[in-house]
Amino acid sequence: MPELPEVETVRRTLKNFILDRPILGIDVYYNRIIQGDVSQFIETFTGEVFCDIDRVGKYLIFKCQHHAFVSHLRMEGKFHIVDCDEPVTKHTHVVFHMDHHQDLRYIDTRKFGRMEMVDLHDYRHQLPLKKLGPEPFDITSETLYKRLHHCSLPIKTALLDQSIMCGIGNIYANEICFYMHIDPRTRASRLSKKEWMN
Repeated sequence: MPELPEVETVRRTLKNFILDRPILGIDVYYNRIIQGDVSQFIETFTGEVFCDIDRVGKYLIFKCQHHAFVSHLRMEGKFHIVDCDEPVTKHTHVVFHMDHHQDLRYIDTRKFGRMEMVDLHDYRHQLPLKKLGPEPFDITSETLYKRLHHCSLPIKTALLDQSIMCGIGNIYANEICFYMHIDPRTRASRLSKKEWMN
């Protein structure tokens, strides 16, 4: 599963290739990738222009002139920029046709990824983003301690809870526990304030 740094890398890379480019058409080959009405999604974003890409936790937010959509890569989702003439593979589920004879293609072997239209100006206060906790850069050890010192969840499970702190996945949760010399099954409430401060 991509974690915050990997999703940030995707964001920065895509910005080099799709900003200021029009969406000439959209093909959806697996409807469940799109949350909500697929026809409305296609109609809304056809003719739009990619203006910016934001990131909140593990979500990418594609901002166009008048609308935006969030994308969560889940387990194996990825975006490829390819020539329009490249054959569409069985794992290609959404294709954004752009100028210069190129496509932005969403490819997902497991089909777990999702895209959903959101408000361009207020997406951080809409589902699915409004349920996310702060990012690791935006939370102090003190605040994290206050959130978790009464929590009965195992520490690893608590670290994976995106409503407590967003962006951490399985790999980083394991590394945090290893670095702190803490059994990942230990209840978060059993950790001392000193341990949290470290």
